[in-house]
Amino acid sequence: MAERAIFKFITSAGELDAASTGSIDDLKERLKSPGTKVLLYLHGGLVSQKAGMAIADKLSAKAGTSLALDDDWIQIYIIWRTGVLEELKENWIELAENDKLYQSLVRKLIVFLAQRLHIPLKEGRAIADVVPIDEQDILDRVRGESGDPKRPFKELEALLPDPLDETARATLEPEKSEEQLRNEFEDYLSEDPLFLSATDDLDAALALDEGARGGALTGSEAEGAQILSRLDKDASLELIAPAAAAKAQGLGRGAFSITATLVTKAGAVALHCIKRFRNHRDHGLHATIVEEVCRAFYADKIGATVWGWMGEDAARHFTGKGFGLELVSAFSANPPSKLVIIGHSAGSIWASKMLASIVKSASPINLDLCLLAPAARSDLFAKTIAAAGGHIRHCSMFTMDDGLERADAVLGHDKGFIYPSSLLYLVSGLFERDKSEAYVDAPILGMQRFAEGDWLTEEEADNAKAIADFFKKSGHRICYSKESGLTDADTHGGFDDNALTLKSVHEQFFKP
Repeated sequence: MAERAIFKFITSAGELDAASTGSIDDLKERLKSPGTKVLLYLHGGLVSQKAGMAIADKLSAKAGTSLALDDDWIQIYIIWRTGVLEELKENWIELAENDKLYQSLVRKLIVFLAQRLHIPLKEGRAIADVVPIDEQDILDRVRGESGDPKRPFKELEALLPDPLDETARATLEPEKSEEQLRNEFEDYLSEDPLFLSATDDLDAALALDEGARGGALTGSEAEGAQILSRLDKDASLELIAPAAAAKAQGLGRGAFSITATLVTKAGAVALHCIKRFRNHRDHGLHATIVEEVCRAFYADKIGATVWGWMGEDAARHFTGKGFGLELVSAFSANPPSKLVIIGHSAGSIWASKMLASIVKSASPINLDLCLLAPAARSDLFAKTIAAAGGHIRHCSMFTMDDGLERADAVLGHDKGFIYPSSLLYLVSGLFERDKSEAYVDAPILGMQRFAEGDWLTEEEADNAKAIADFFKKSGHRICYSKESGLTDADTHGGFDDNALTLKSVHEQFFKP
């Protein structure tokens, strides 16, 4: 081949964008040559177009931290789904540093649940007896003003049993019912000065007319408007609609209490946390609390909605005029002698959809599959290998062990005070849905946590076994960082920039 063939295809809503580098017609012509070798690279779904192009430039280079492919490889990079990570980061930092409602909810839940976790310690004491809980210090850590910014509540987390030891997981005061614990938290929260200050501000922002207020307002209307603007649509409507109805009827604050409404909503959050600990579906103290607070109050702003759009975007590539269908058609017409697909993070979802399309079209395509910290749900991948496993000649998954996964703060290691664990943990705990319902602690392919466990449902356990059996087959493997010696990446986004990982990928998939 006279010149290196590098295609950077930009897509939007599953269709090819005119700004792409290289044409699909040129690719089809090149595929007609005998013995073609093709790399198809799919980056994660939360990166921006600019970052996606930078990844393609880096990996396709001949030197540096690249895949170091020979000139006879056709390289295809799909730049898909404009990223929202920066917007998510900005919104979340604003909540942690400036929002009194968010700060009070997270702070009070940490204190409440930590004090009520019954953990068998050598001294036979509960967690509150061993680690004094200073509420001001907890608040400072929630804001990122003190403690280890990577893992601000590590003293508390260290007292929890091994998260992968199903028989030793913590429970919450077994002598008390879930409703008793919920009621205790509601009473506890309703006395918190910071929480009451936030509700006073909201009361001022949603105030009825002077004659119907039922007393002087002490909150800040401007602060309340800011708190209201940070809530997601559903949570804000729970306050705006009743307040508007009360105002229309000329009723006072006795007809609608913002404080009571938020206390009840927060009580439901506490109940969800309690159930997760009791059912072994928690992600640790800090992460579980943040996930549940964000789900109830801030889901629109913290990215759950966008993650759903991203999954839909992957699916659109394989319907109608989708670019994925065009690629499958091109490969079917002239099957490469070797096709390697690398899917990083959400790129594994795209790869799974492509394999389903290959099966549906009865295409003769066979391929090698490399997964980097895959964010595909385990049920999707189990379904994929059941239908398309025969098309996969070799498959390697490079991912972090559970200890690294839990310690990889998704917004950066200086932002662990916001959320302490990886994107995969966030996806599992906050972003996934089953039909219209939240799927909490959803099994994700790249998470060691879900490789096995007696707390999994029967269906989840069957999927875990199918995946484990698949990777035990000849030519397939799972490479955990750092125990495998084949990768030492310690961040979710670092696999495509990790020298050892790229060296292992090259040797397994591209070495002559």
